[in-house]
Amino acid sequence: MAKEKKETTFEDDVYIDDTDLKGEVRKQPNLYFKWGKKYAKAKGAAFSSIEILKITKSEAKAELERVRAGLDLEVRENWGILGFDKKPTEGAISAWVVTQQAYVDQHKKYITSLKKETELTAVAIEEEETLESAKLAMSNKKISLQDLCQMRVTEYYAEPKIDGRYREISKEEQEASENEVSEELNQKMSQRRKQKK
Repeated sequence: MAKEKKETTFEDDVYIDDTDLKGEVRKQPNLYFKWGKKYAKAKGAAFSSIEILKITKSEAKAELERVRAGLDLEVRENWGILGFDKKPTEGAISAWVVTQQAYVDQHKKYITSLKKETELTAVAIEEEETLESAKLAMSNKKISLQDLCQMRVTEYYAEPKIDGRYREISKEEQEASENEVSEELNQKMSQRRKQKK
């Protein structure tokens, strides 16, 4: 039976194991594709959510206007029955309409539906932005891998590195050695001069 592959997290995927640069470089294209695909999906979801919000707003507003129009017509036709002494003005009609329970209830539905869809849209946009950052991080990981590989190559072909403590010792040894050689040369030169005389 095939072993099921465990889904890795962003933190797992963005991590660079500098002891296995070869493996990291091999994985990189698939990781970029994985996070690019997640970003594309989130972008589609955010677009869809924005469109649903527009439709919800339009439908809720149309329903609110339908209730308003019904109440407006009712007060214009039955103003006497509804408690008006004379034919009401536009301002009086508007004031009466917005105080009616049918309008208040529909207005609450309008606000609730917009609030819900706005929250869903905000979550979808946040997810899109987060995944865009993840995709960008995978692109930056590629650059970091290139830099690390370049550094590894230059370290591989570089001069051997000597710890600072040993450099000091080797400088002292070198100076001592140079002094010995100088003294030896001076002695030999002195001996030759004596032989020539």
